[in-house]
Amino acid sequence: MKLKVIGSSSGGNCYILKPDSGKMLILEAGINIKEVGKMLTYKWKDVAGVLITHEHQDHAAYVSEFQARGIKVYATSETAERINNQVIPLQFVSKKNVLQIEDFKVMWFDTVHDAAHPVSYFISHPEMGKLLFITDTAEISQKFRGVNHLCIETNYDPNNAAFARLSESYTNRVLLSHLSIDQAEKFIINNILDKEKLESVTLLHLSSRHADKQDFPKRIKKTLSKLGRDIPVEVAQPYTIINLKQYERPNF
Repeated sequence: MKLKVIGSSSGGNCYILKPDSGKMLILEAGINIKEVGKMLTYKWKDVAGVLITHEHQDHAAYVSEFQARGIKVYATSETAERINNQVIPLQFVSKKNVLQIEDFKVMWFDTVHDAAHPVSYFISHPEMGKLLFITDTAEISQKFRGVNHLCIETNYDPNNAAFARLSESYTNRVLLSHLSIDQAEKFIINNILDKEKLESVTLLHLSSRHADKQDFPKRIKKTLSKLGRDIPVEVAQPYTIINLKQYERPNF
């Protein structure tokens, strides 16, 4: 299994989970469809579906282009309504918050963002085990077991000098809608249970204004080291390809 990053910022978000065999799953539709096509080598028929976290343009601007290629797009009912396309409401196809898309088993959970009904995803696949994907949320209180791969937003550092110089309205909006590097560190310490199963961490949605792409992975590595884990920590940047270790088929 490979995680292919096409974009991970306020300019646009899109990620591909590409197994060695079977169909791919796409997370977010906020990058120009032509760029996505290049990363897919235009194999649209090999895409099982697209998951959207919320309706903001940097996550959902190109939903209709995926649909025009016959690809199913999934989101919460409220998000689907805001996008105003033929998006498949998650609650319609499953009332238990669990959905099977080809070999991907998807569980979704509520997040805190200035959107209609934002969610993030807990995804399992026989080639990677369980991947926890968290982005665009002011907080994350849920605890998770069996996480093998963590993709988590680290949008800003509240102690960054550049952040302090921004307008109060802007910083308030960020504080109420995005995760900081401090929150990500605390989440790993307090909310990832059985940490010995964690094999990789990928940092998402770093701000170009007030996030340090060199320092943030070092901080997460230091946190993990204190927990007895020496594992890869990557920053999601365009065209990054991350190999996800293979596991036996997990069960939720």
